[in-house]
Amino acid sequence: MNVIQIGANRGYDDLTELIKEKIINKLILVEPFEEHNKSLEACYSSVPNLVIENIIIHDEINKSESLIFYHANDATVPPEGMGKFELASLNKFHSLGIRQEYRKEGILKRRLKSMTINQLFEKYQLLEIDILFIDTEGYDCKIIKSINFEKYKIKNLFYENLHCDIEELQAYLESKNYLVTRKVLTNQWMDNAKRFS
Repeated sequence: MNVIQIGANRGYDDLTELIKEKIINKLILVEPFEEHNKSLEACYSSVPNLVIENIIIHDEINKSESLIFYHANDATVPPEGMGKFELASLNKFHSLGIRQEYRKEGILKRRLKSMTINQLFEKYQLLEIDILFIDTEGYDCKIIKSINFEKYKIKNLFYENLHCDIEELQAYLESKNYLVTRKVLTNQWMDNAKRFS
């Protein structure tokens, strides 16, 4: 089973549960911040073919090989335990829109390596992906629409349903031979698109 997660954060999430009893041929975790690598390695210590890519996935082939990524300053992280990278995004104002306490001066930026999702698939020579799990704080729809579905066969696609036009994305995925199930998994902010041909 080939599994890719875009926006892995620290692990210990819905994907962890989805693949717990599965035999994994390759698990690629894309997490821009290397601060989470130790947690990801611990979470998936039983997976022999684990790869962590500290990069940003974007949607345009002609973009730079590095991009600015925004995240909260430690001083503005709310007390309930959400980490400063929890709402990190390519969009500077994304986390401000969700968390008012992330004042403008509380947003930090980093330049990080980047590539498209198709470039990631090519790098690992993956034509078939069993599970693609995307949680990219506002870029899920753009990334999904940039996938070359003619070349890459993705059996199950899980994506965050909070920050884009879900009806439009569902119609798009249905045109690519997917059946979409809304509001799945623990918090119901993920949708699942299952390939039917």
